[in-house]
Amino acid sequence: MRNKALFLVILAALLIRLTPTLITNQPFSTDTWPLIRLSRTILSSPEYRVWDDSILGGYHNKWPAVILESALYEVLTGLEATYFFRFAGVIITQASALVTTYVIVKKYRGTHSALLSTLVFTSIPSLVIFTSTTLKEVYAYPLALLFIALVITGCYLSTSVLALLVAFSLTISHPLTPLMIIVFIGSYIFTTLVKRLEGSSHVVSIRRCVLAFSLLTLTYFTYMASYGWRGLMIRFELIDFLILFVLSTATYGWYALVGGDFTKTLLILIPGITAILVSNSKLLGIFPTLLYVVPVIILSSLPTRDKGGEDHKLLIPSTLLPISVGLQYIAIYSPPLMTILHRILNYLFFTAIAITASLNVRRASTERYAASALIISTIITATLLINLIFCGDSITYYWKYGEREVVGLSNLIKHLGSGKLCGDVKVKYLVGDAVTVDLFCGLELTETNRGSPTVFYSDNFRFGYVLSPIDIYMIRGLSSLNLVKDFIYNNGAVYVMR
Repeated sequence: MRNKALFLVILAALLIRLTPTLITNQPFSTDTWPLIRLSRTILSSPEYRVWDDSILGGYHNKWPAVILESALYEVLTGLEATYFFRFAGVIITQASALVTTYVIVKKYRGTHSALLSTLVFTSIPSLVIFTSTTLKEVYAYPLALLFIALVITGCYLSTSVLALLVAFSLTISHPLTPLMIIVFIGSYIFTTLVKRLEGSSHVVSIRRCVLAFSLLTLTYFTYMASYGWRGLMIRFELIDFLILFVLSTATYGWYALVGGDFTKTLLILIPGITAILVSNSKLLGIFPTLLYVVPVIILSSLPTRDKGGEDHKLLIPSTLLPISVGLQYIAIYSPPLMTILHRILNYLFFTAIAITASLNVRRASTERYAASALIISTIITATLLINLIFCGDSITYYWKYGEREVVGLSNLIKHLGSGKLCGDVKVKYLVGDAVTVDLFCGLELTETNRGSPTVFYSDNFRFGYVLSPIDIYMIRGLSSLNLVKDFIYNNGAVYVMR
């Protein structure tokens, strides 16, 4: 019966995530297209190497794990790499993440808590939307969970070849995820030391964590210093590290003062969230933004175990501390990084899992309430995702690619050959380097002919013209554009004017 329940949870999680590509018959998310092109490029010639920046661009190939696996998938199956990013990659990454989470939590908290923890993966809307395709960071999530599993199950990390292999695989998969795991483990060591200073007798040895922290940190920073650093699109200077140090000192100092109180510990998030809302008024009217933290809020209101398991309760502040620091840094000092805000918030799923694992499920009412809350949240998530595909929303509409959009732009590129197009981010990611896409000239709709075709798609007139997730500009309707530009292509979904 319990195995059937786990199977149903995994099946539901996978079906919800596969919904976008099944309905649109196209890859989901703007970030998928560059990875597909790079996979095709690698396989187009036996002479190409993944570290050749002149061929592969010098960004995505710095963290090539998902590109290499997609290429291997195409070689072994004979299917297009597109199918890996649409189907196989989603199934592999999400199923392995769910199973790993179930095994970890079951070992320490039993079957009921383990099942609730797997439900977390499909109860957080932002996470589900983000993991409905196979991106570098999505590929890194199960590797991060596997590394954590090696830590808490007592693997001898100082000599384990497996642990080193996982650490390296995680490092070459994405620049942010291994860094988050490093700060999570470092925060756990800190919170454990705080508990010891408070005189707690339930805190276990942190030797494994110190070894894991050292292993992953050494692997990550060696790789970044020798190779990956050159590919970063965002470079940190001395002032950035100083700001992070000040914010970390204040946040971790607050925990050291009130860390013994679970309710006050949750207040760690308040400075970061408040700073985000105050600094960016665009977020104030966005209801889905609140859904990032709804599951965490719901779960945190439930009773945790009263006795024992103190070391596992420390996982909650260990994840909240670095996330709060990240939110404060973005809001206070680096607003341009608001474009990756959702990526930071997605790591709250570690917090949600930690809370679920700490619930006192011996109380039947608690178990029923938690299950009901997560199931309702999952239904809401599925509804939001389906709404995105069929109707669209003002936050992630440009992640959706319809078949007529892909065919229309592909035909345009064939006839255009080389040259320049005007279009937004969605167009640029799909077109790639086939032609030059200027993001800004598409906004200059009232000027006279400049000679470059301007591409629009239907959602441009509903939700806006996208320069970045926080730079979306409303433009006039199609009828107004006809006054200043002439159609050169129109298939009902893509409009090209000159």
